[in-house]
Amino acid sequence: MYDISSKTIDGITDLVVVAPIREGFINAYENVTYATRLKLVAEALNRVRVSAREHERVTPYSDVTERILTLLDFRVGIIDKDVFALSTPQHMRTAGAYETADTRQDLVLASRRYLYLTATFDGAWEPYMRLIWNPLGPFLDLLFCNCDGYVTATDHSFAEYAQWVRDNQMDSSIFYATTGLTIRDHLYLSRLEKLQRSGGSSLALAEMVMANPEDEAARTREGHRRKAVELGLEALTVLYKLADYFPPQWMTGDAGGLAEMAEGHRLAQVARDLLKGWDEITRALDTLPPEHPQAQRWAMAQQIYREPLKWFRTGVVELDKRKAAQTAAARPDPPFDMREVQGGILTVAGKRETPVQHGALMLFTVRNGKAARAFLKAQSFHFAAGDGADSPDGLFRTVAFTANGLLRLGLSPDVVDRFPSEFREGMATRSGQFGDMRENHPRNWILPERNGPALVGRVPGDVRLPPVSLEEVDFILQIRSTSPDRAMLDAAITKLAADAADGASLEAVEWMEGSYDPVTGRFRDHFGFADGVSQPKPNLPDAPAAKGGNGGAARNGDAVALGEILLGYGNDHFDHAPGPFAAEPQWRAKYRTFAQELQQNGSYQVIRKIGEEVDVFENWLAVQAAQINADHCLLSPMTAEQLKALVLGRNADGTSLLTTGAGGENDFDYEHDGKGHGCPFAAHVRRANPRKPEFDRPGPRLLRRGLRFTEGPADRPRRGLMFIAYNASIAEQYEVIQRWLNGGNSTGIAAAHNDPLTGVQPKEDAGVFRFVVQGRHHPIAVEVELPRVRGLVPGVPL
Repeated sequence: MYDISSKTIDGITDLVVVAPIREGFINAYENVTYATRLKLVAEALNRVRVSAREHERVTPYSDVTERILTLLDFRVGIIDKDVFALSTPQHMRTAGAYETADTRQDLVLASRRYLYLTATFDGAWEPYMRLIWNPLGPFLDLLFCNCDGYVTATDHSFAEYAQWVRDNQMDSSIFYATTGLTIRDHLYLSRLEKLQRSGGSSLALAEMVMANPEDEAARTREGHRRKAVELGLEALTVLYKLADYFPPQWMTGDAGGLAEMAEGHRLAQVARDLLKGWDEITRALDTLPPEHPQAQRWAMAQQIYREPLKWFRTGVVELDKRKAAQTAAARPDPPFDMREVQGGILTVAGKRETPVQHGALMLFTVRNGKAARAFLKAQSFHFAAGDGADSPDGLFRTVAFTANGLLRLGLSPDVVDRFPSEFREGMATRSGQFGDMRENHPRNWILPERNGPALVGRVPGDVRLPPVSLEEVDFILQIRSTSPDRAMLDAAITKLAADAADGASLEAVEWMEGSYDPVTGRFRDHFGFADGVSQPKPNLPDAPAAKGGNGGAARNGDAVALGEILLGYGNDHFDHAPGPFAAEPQWRAKYRTFAQELQQNGSYQVIRKIGEEVDVFENWLAVQAAQINADHCLLSPMTAEQLKALVLGRNADGTSLLTTGAGGENDFDYEHDGKGHGCPFAAHVRRANPRKPEFDRPGPRLLRRGLRFTEGPADRPRRGLMFIAYNASIAEQYEVIQRWLNGGNSTGIAAAHNDPLTGVQPKEDAGVFRFVVQGRHHPIAVEVELPRVRGLVPGVPL
């Protein structure tokens, strides 16, 4: 299947959607066409937005599109030219009827009008589309409900809505964006300019983060209540005038005799979203004593604006009823069987007493699909429960497939097309969307050494073959061994390669090593950092209820819905268990159902090989710590170990830099560290997990199961971390976090101040790590230049 995909440059992405406008008249008391209603509503909403931006000096209500903090610009309009398409003849149409495949034999060529939407945004398509679905969905529903076959955001799942967008998306041949600055960058730089203009100190600059539009609007409402009421009533009046085109069925009854086509709630929802915070103001006014001057003015206003206020208040009640009904009708999770989950995801190989000592990733290319399937079927893989939960020989085997591998193993392309696009496209194709540029660009990736043929004796050991391209990898067998005997692992790899030879060739082996602290039981990388401190813990059925996730908000946030890690279940992003799509063609529906069944209880594995220049890092820590002490009068001298902790955002042993609660060493957030004095804004763990929900959703999490690697000649070994993680959505979990590390502004500072450990460096200058430390008399802002690994120069590969 050819996918229409957005173009991306420097992390900025475009979107073009075109949908046919419905023919005929709207379901209301006036003879108004859908095209006319669309034009009236769009222009009214634009007037409200322009007035708020250009006329008013205060902004008590944030723009609903600005709140999502990723949309750079957008435009919506009508293509009212002679564009022709197949259409149902006028005499066959019924009021509000959609065109269906059943009437195709009666279609005729006719002129159609289309609604178009173009937008540019920062980041990848999928997380942006999540924000389009919720919270921006009601705004778009009000416009696109005038189009044939539109799948409304407020009435359908995210997956259904995203599929509709893909079905109506148009390709861009050339896309250009002036800059790669994100919306958060713009907000940060705007505030920075104001601070510099007012003579802000270096400390004030280091403590500053971007201004959140909704937080700013809330402060404005508090300080300008009278103006907030005035502007709210003004906007409410404009929207109420549109109610003739979206009759409020809860007040007027069934307009036009088609209850299923009632759309009055869509306008009410937009009003509620545009006037976020209005309820708090009016409730406060309602509690004032009658003799209070504000109460008297409010009473007069309620009389003057009686009808718009009644429409809005009753509409809010209707919306709450609809939401409760949708929640009650949500598809429940299917029964959960731990025996269907591969090991290494919910459970780990080995035990604390017998941890993993060695490991390997075996990269295979399928040569004969039937023989490869027989080989895989004969293997004993590691599972979370049941017969495969333990291994008598201490070898734990799991398998993962690429999209190309599924095709080469014989799965229908129509089924593979129903898998997520990020899985099918691969990391290299999407690298720009999550910030892998310059030194992290795919052209600079070190590809796997083609050592497989030599390991199985197909070529002499001294023959150097070209590296393995990622497109060649069809499936990966992962083996973890709890035995200190490396020969046992070597023998198992040799046997697996021989057994697979009729169907798949072993192209490469990536060797891994365990490094577990016997005291804490935690893995440590080559830098000495403990990992696994902040792992998500899925809420398993029949297990004791955990706080956090979609069932609450524990401060450490480790509890997550099962659907955050495994496919087939509800998640923390308001998705329920997957099921059939509304109005999907039957031919596609059967393939989607099969794809969902295949993915059930699976997870998406992300593997990233990350080099660690230990000597460079340790030398840099020592030199910079000494320089900091020479340049600043600190309360206590800076040590290399302290600087190391600031870079990570935790102490090397995993303990927090902030005060923790009764829940343990991971029971903390950054709510009381708003100036970054305890943990730097750019620190690795703060970037990767800001511990602050957005849009009532917790941040993305990954289950990390990585190991170390050491390779190359003994006198110049290459060392690093084989990062291995599991998540239910590569695009909305792994890619989002990776973009944060590369400069996606998860903590509200400039993109240039990204993760000092793994983030890409600026295009022209060296990266800088900024943090605040306590001086002898007051806090001090410190900036240190990051090292250029191996003398890296921008544009020159490693």
